[in-house]
Amino acid sequence: MRDASSASPRGAEWIVVSLYLGQGLLAGVWAGVLTPHLQRSGVTVEAMAGMLAWGGLPWVLKLAVGPAVDRLLPPGARRHKRNALLSLQLALAACALGLDLADTTPEGLQRITRVWFLANLCMSVQDVITDATAIDQVPAHRIGRVRGWMLLAAAVGTGLFGGAGLGSVVTVLGTDALRPILAGAFVALAVAVGVLGREWSTASSTASPPLDPSPIDRIHGWQTPRAVLSIVLAAALWLPNGMVSTIGGYYLLGELAWTVERYQTV
Repeated sequence: MRDASSASPRGAEWIVVSLYLGQGLLAGVWAGVLTPHLQRSGVTVEAMAGMLAWGGLPWVLKLAVGPAVDRLLPPGARRHKRNALLSLQLALAACALGLDLADTTPEGLQRITRVWFLANLCMSVQDVITDATAIDQVPAHRIGRVRGWMLLAAAVGTGLFGGAGLGSVVTVLGTDALRPILAGAFVALAVAVGVLGREWSTASSTASPPLDPSPIDRIHGWQTPRAVLSIVLAAALWLPNGMVSTIGGYYLLGELAWTVERYQTV
């Protein structure tokens, strides 16, 4: 009979890759479904930017979520991590069911924005726990390889399943088809987490020895110039990506007169 410590690392690898696929799926919904639908419905770029900003806010709050996860879900709490990840997937499924795109009145857009915020809140917390799981449970000699698969899964989820896949489904079946399909995808990921993590033990040791402290861990206090520089650099690198996410799609469909089908495919 295998013990939990021998089965958990490989199960953890499949879990983190699968969850990054779901993370990409949510991003693909914005690019391939929400942006074309809102633009076609006459929603202004200012309103779309505001909606994207509310969706991006939880990802900024990860700065506070990370230490909380380290304290509440330490490396040995594998079963608690699994339960948290499973619960977040079910919460994402509930958000998907509440994402009603039919009503684009100001009141309807407010409801969409609230659901979008909650979905990204769940996903951002999940992202922190997923990354912690990868660090805690993936063997040190495989972390780089698994990280590459995680990023590939996110890209496939965004472009293939989220953008092209769900975008094509909505084009053919209408926006009402999005909710059950997206909810079903998150439920399937919840099942995968439950099955792959069924042998996790709260008392098992980590899969790899503790890593050497990173440079950021050796910084004493937030007033250190190096810490401030790191935060500014991170913000500078991510800001253009967030700007292009809204304005790029809007002007491709509007000013450049791309069809929704071309946008979703290309």
